[in-house]
Amino acid sequence: MVYDPEFPPATTQALSYPGGTVATIPAYDVCPVSTIQTAGAPRAPPVAEAGFLAAKGTANANRIAGVRAVDDFIAQAQANGMLVRGREVTFNTPFGARRMAVILENPQKGLIGGVEIKSSVGAFNRFDRAARQQFSADRWINTYGATSVGEQSGITINNTIKILWPAPAP
Repeated sequence: MVYDPEFPPATTQALSYPGGTVATIPAYDVCPVSTIQTAGAPRAPPVAEAGFLAAKGTANANRIAGVRAVDDFIAQAQANGMLVRGREVTFNTPFGARRMAVILENPQKGLIGGVEIKSSVGAFNRFDRAARQQFSADRWINTYGATSVGEQSGITINNTIKILWPAPAP
């Protein structure tokens, strides 16, 4: 799988993911990002550690699927030369705090961007209050940029992208 987050201008963007299926996502929620690398970036808990959550119901099963999707996306991005600068990184915006699933860097161009990974069509298409806050915060970051706060402070990005990346089977 080759993932190139530098999208040409279009109304939709096609992405391939494991299994050979192609997902088409609306371009209104896609902005160019660059490439990825992991230089000692903190990791989210492995799926195995999160296994005990499955007994707590659908919400936890969705969370586990989300972690698997993020792990799989990062593995694919790294295999294609991207650097991971951080996971679950928080940025403050006028619309509230925005936590990005992963921050990627293109080592050839030095461009850094945030990626929000949704593991299901339902999560991708949500437009409830929390999703609208994310959308607004993303537009702010895409326009004005932002610097991370908290444990992973000091990472500056000026672009974000939201993608649909189904979780691989356990």
